[in-house]
Amino acid sequence: MAVDIAVAKAGLEEDDYRIKYYPEKKTFFEQLMKELGQEVSTYWLKRELGDAFPYVKQFQEIKNWQGIQARMPFEMEIK
Repeated sequence: MAVDIAVAKAGLEEDDYRIKYYPEKKTFFEQLMKELGQEVSTYWLKRELGDAFPYVKQFQEIKNWQGIQARMPFEMEIK
């Protein structure tokens, strides 16, 4: 394993380092529940908002952007 080679070359002892993996892997059940929850919330939003859903979804995505932005006055969609 690459970590073992790096430890040997650095001359470290077993107690001198530790390995931490990010992000921690979710169980199958946790991942399934998360995806089902997202699908259900999307379904209800689509049902409630109708034709306005794509605009609300886009607005929610824009709210999460950070930093300075330069936006065009239109959205280009390439199919």
